[in-house]
Amino acid sequence: MSEPATDGTTTAAPGLSPAIELQGQMGIKLGAWQSEPARGMSFGFFFQGQVGRGSLSLMTPLGSQVAQVEWTPTSATLRRIGPGGGEDIRRGSIEELAEAALGEALPLQTLVHWMQGRPDPSLPHHPQPEAGTFEQRGWLIDTRERAQGRILATRQGQPGLRDAHIQVRLDP
Repeated sequence: MSEPATDGTTTAAPGLSPAIELQGQMGIKLGAWQSEPARGMSFGFFFQGQVGRGSLSLMTPLGSQVAQVEWTPTSATLRRIGPGGGEDIRRGSIEELAEAALGEALPLQTLVHWMQGRPDPSLPHHPQPEAGTFEQRGWLIDTRERAQGRILATRQGQPGLRDAHIQVRLDP
């Protein structure tokens, strides 16, 4: 059984991480790579759940829901909503689902930690010289403006990977 905590999260049963809710705007920019052109996308989002088991609603900039993403430790599903919704996409992980839907395996599960201003505790990370920045999974994470709701994650292009930028603006 879950109980409200004083920081807006919900306490979970022993052994489970607390449930959280995050919402805001997200912009993703992918650099040109091989035959793929550069692309960018932006959407509103509402996340609820835990890092390992959650639900992410994606909305147009005007607020219409276009997709629902749900994941567990063993599967992830993208359900498109509205005209031309099409079939659901199912994969074994949220990163595999991102690659199938966006053409790039983005660290969406780890991003939930980054949006809270901290590295994923289950993975190695390297603090950077500038306070509020760290490197994890090949991404440079900048949380210096977290108090204003802004997080920036940047991955420099390298052989086999295009450069990518994820900018998050959390609602208060």
